[in-house]
Amino acid sequence: MNISHLRTKLIRAVNEHESFTAQPVVQLSQELDMYILEFQKNTIRKEVRKS
Repeated sequence: MNISHLRTKLIRAVNEHESFTAQPVVQLSQELDMYILEFQKNTIRKEVRKS
């Protein structure tokens, strides 16, 4: 799964549950946070290697 796909799933879940605190929404949000964090770490690593 990628960030864009998870973001779309999160938006759909919020609309479906009409809540930011519903368990499926929170779970998807946390999963998306982890993917974004990993992406940022990898981006920083690549920049450090270039230096």
